[in-house]
Amino acid sequence: MTGWAQVAFRHTSTLHAYREKFEYELYYLINLSLQFDLEILARTVCAVFFKPSR
Repeated sequence: MTGWAQVAFRHTSTLHAYREKFEYELYYLINLSLQFDLEILARTVCAVFFKPSR
């Protein structure tokens, strides 16, 4: 599974970061579209195959 908050805002460990990640989730809900979902999918594929692990 993937989502806008996961590809736009990676790992969280503080309460402030969780709140910011939640804002990304709200942005996704407000801007639902097939094009946005395809962008998230493309970013996920790039993150999995082309970015070094942390």
